[in-house]
Amino acid sequence: MRKHIWRIGGALVVLAVIVAAVPVFIPPGSGAGGGETPRAAAGISGLITLARPAFAAGTAGANFLEEQAGISAFTNVGREIDLVRARGAFRTIERETDEYIIGSVGVPGHDEEWDAHVFLHRNGWIVAFYGREHPVARIIDLGDLGSTRLERVLMQVTTAAGVGIAEVKHYDFRHPDADRMMIIVDHDSFNLKIPGALTVFERSFMTDPPPLILMESELREQTHMEHSHRLS
Repeated sequence: MRKHIWRIGGALVVLAVIVAAVPVFIPPGSGAGGGETPRAAAGISGLITLARPAFAAGTAGANFLEEQAGISAFTNVGREIDLVRARGAFRTIERETDEYIIGSVGVPGHDEEWDAHVFLHRNGWIVAFYGREHPVARIIDLGDLGSTRLERVLMQVTTAAGVGIAEVKHYDFRHPDADRMMIIVDHDSFNLKIPGALTVFERSFMTDPPPLILMESELREQTHMEHSHRLS
């Protein structure tokens, strides 16, 4: 059993953990503020299953996701999409053909820096994603813990296209073996126990205030710098 403790003074903190094979168990109340998860607050488990998009053969344009995409949310609306109508959801368009559109779509209520990339295919597939350089915690909005930023981007696209959305799944193209993502919200600190047999691909954090997104290594460096400053 591996035990990790993270502390960020005076901030609301989100921890996103990407793992494989075995779900992480967090005992209720294990954190300083109760260890509540955003999904639990909405009546849904804080453990999100990751699944690879099962693109149909001939889904033109999808191959680029393997090289450019990191964490993603996707759906298949089960019907053909009118690309001309859906085009209105995009802030910018990077590539457009008769079969698909690739571009950026804004997150409702957020500045342009939070825009997500979107792959939209006329056969019904929609994938919203952040680039490989961004930590998983980027998808979490501390102002609205009921859904991820990428889920809301998908809603923007389906609304513009005039189609319904039945199911949303998440997937991290950087870690094809990862099958679980746990999101934990707490104040100031985490006390997290991870089974030794578990493969952990990423641990990343979002804090507010101030609004920061950090990988575990960056958090440790920041904590060390703050500790050194207090001693000087």
